[in-house]
Amino acid sequence: MGLDKQYANNHEQGFTLVEIMIVTAILAILAAIASATFISYRDKSRINAVVATAHVIRSALANFATDSAGNLYPSSDTITDYGSLEAFVNTHGGTLPDNGLFILNHYTRYDGTGDTTEDNYSMRITVNGVPLAMKGSQVVIAPSGILRCGLPTPADCS
Repeated sequence: MGLDKQYANNHEQGFTLVEIMIVTAILAILAAIASATFISYRDKSRINAVVATAHVIRSALANFATDSAGNLYPSSDTITDYGSLEAFVNTHGGTLPDNGLFILNHYTRYDGTGDTTEDNYSMRITVNGVPLAMKGSQVVIAPSGILRCGLPTPADCS
């Protein structure tokens, strides 16, 4: 009888292995949800930063057209990559950083009214670090506005 009493008083309190495993599994699930949400917010903030930069680019193009003969936008061969875009924007009233948040896909000046004068432009840029299928991964800049697009359906722009 004295031996049973000795073991009864000697129980240590603590968590069982199963309890610890359950808590670890719950924490892992919460971390997975939090990281997915974080990545989504990070991508959306990158897109918003590029859209804000697109407004700066659009303003620089409008400044150029205001000062140019015939109020024309720069020719298609003036802006060919990020470096030439950066130099152009920084010269015409805007500021672009040395390292871009995006990649310039194309800039094209074209005749938008059918009078043989290239009086319109279109520029498409790809946001760095954002999945191409996400809406806003592609941004189209034009005199009429800025559109957020995604691939593989660039027609789905808004």
